[in-house]
Amino acid sequence: MNDAGIHYFHRAGSDAEAVALFSGIAESGRYPDSRVTRTVARNLCGAGKGPNRDSAWFELAHFCAALSRCGIVGGARLGLLLGLESVTPVAIREAIAGMAEPAGSVRIDRSGLTVYYPTGSFSVRYSRMPVLLGLYEFVSAIEDYGFFTELQTMLDGLAGESGSVGSVKAVASRIASRMRAYRRSHMAYGRREEKYDRLSAFLTARDGAGNHWRIDDDAVLEFWKSHAGGEDFRSFRTCYDGFLGLIAVLEMARASRAAMEAVPVGSDGAAGEYDIRDRETEVFSEWHDPFGIFDAEGLSEVKFFKLSSERRPLETLMRYGPDILALPVGYFRHECFGAVQAAITTDLQLKRGEDSVRRRLDCEDAEHYQERLDALDRLADHLRRLQYVALHYIAGENVEADLRDVAEREVKRLKRKGFDPDDIDEERHQLFVEAANALVSMSDHLARCRKEFGRLGGRLPDQFEADRNEFSTMFYMLYGATDA
Repeated sequence: MNDAGIHYFHRAGSDAEAVALFSGIAESGRYPDSRVTRTVARNLCGAGKGPNRDSAWFELAHFCAALSRCGIVGGARLGLLLGLESVTPVAIREAIAGMAEPAGSVRIDRSGLTVYYPTGSFSVRYSRMPVLLGLYEFVSAIEDYGFFTELQTMLDGLAGESGSVGSVKAVASRIASRMRAYRRSHMAYGRREEKYDRLSAFLTARDGAGNHWRIDDDAVLEFWKSHAGGEDFRSFRTCYDGFLGLIAVLEMARASRAAMEAVPVGSDGAAGEYDIRDRETEVFSEWHDPFGIFDAEGLSEVKFFKLSSERRPLETLMRYGPDILALPVGYFRHECFGAVQAAITTDLQLKRGEDSVRRRLDCEDAEHYQERLDALDRLADHLRRLQYVALHYIAGENVEADLRDVAEREVKRLKRKGFDPDDIDEERHQLFVEAANALVSMSDHLARCRKEFGRLGGRLPDQFEADRNEFSTMFYMLYGATDA
């Protein structure tokens, strides 16, 4: 049995029916990579990475839309999604290659499928497809296959070159809604939904009823200060994560409604608009944490990032993607003072004593905001160098000699596990193609974040001091000390 996957079901309080359904999939032998079934389990239990737990269903719908345009519909689609003996990227790629008909709106290459719509495009990589097949297998069988016919009818409706992003999102939303209902019925679930209800009630009381809430850094801090006395929102990081999750939900709803009804986003509450401050996001883009690529088979053996100095400072930015730009000051609070609160919590859990907790309450050891910004600047350079390193493994003769020389010098300088400059074969080429795409995505996103953070300008030192007073006061109140 896939214990890691089953663990998510038990932790979610799943009943015997849900556990048995997933166990049947995990023990079928069709999924040789246990990381696939673990990821499937996380998504099914609503514990996937990032704030948007339903994004996988959007990816599945785009995938099925691409298949439909390539003539893989009905029984052929069922054969691909449910009939493979071994669900691996290679097996899926070979199956698609043998079944797909030419389609002008779908590109098939060595990395995966890209489906083009009038308003944009969406790519699904072969490395991601085993997870999508696992999700499809589970959702097809829920409620004793009671959703099966409806699901097939919805997916059949995605066929045709004229399909829009809106129709794909509508299908994905219906699947996600059915799975949320399934979780409510078969899992002791609902805490997250209840937390969103608390956030919504706070915003309504603060900004008035309707869709014109103003979600900004002040709202997050104000909510935490007024709710930290309870258990659900004691941690500032929990509050920040919750607001980013709510932003993602609102953004998803806005994108879907905008596609079908042309609903505007702005600051005119009377006109039914809602305002998420200074968003710089694409309407139909779907963000996926790029670190997932580096955790996958093959690339996980290559040391692209040192854990403490290179990966951890980027994890929050990469987990939430463009949504984090809505709450830039909150990011610094999350990383710097959230770390202090996490250390206090650890001290209490390990019973290290009052002195250990008390020395943290003044936040004297908190990382300064400017220090974090400087660290992000250094990491931007690291990502740039890694792109050159990836180029070394994928460059062909069409790449300029000067660039190839720079790439070779960078990979020789790196001297880390997995970076042998002479180990260049087809498998390594494919791995580093995936790495290069992820690195470009990370670099672009980090550049947007640094630009947004740069707008804070000279505010950072004063903001840090003001926040240190705020957080220190709260920590004294929360953790039992009344004076310094």
